[in-house]
Amino acid sequence: MIRSFLLLLLFFNASFAIAQKSTAWYNHTLLDVKNLESSVDFYTKVFQADTIPYPFPPSPQYIVKWLRFSDGIELHLSQWVNVTTEIISDVPTGPKYVGFVHFGLW
Repeated sequence: MIRSFLLLLLFFNASFAIAQKSTAWYNHTLLDVKNLESSVDFYTKVFQADTIPYPFPPSPQYIVKWLRFSDGIELHLSQWVNVTTEIISDVPTGPKYVGFVHFGLW
């Protein structure tokens, strides 16, 4: 359910940003995932995304896969290697690690 919502948000933002191309346009979305390989399998099988090279040196803190859809929209997925950072919050629900999700504009 959450993946479907996020993907819908991804495509909505992409179409809106493309319409506003004179100032900035949508480039990519980065999502933190718990299982990188199963997430890559999902997006490549269900949405026919292609994996593209990650142009930066590997990080000891996280692993990353970049995907591109047929219309050029990119989805960057990352998985933290050591998810021990706790969220400091009064709300007891939610994951016990800090996620880094962003939209990239160009």
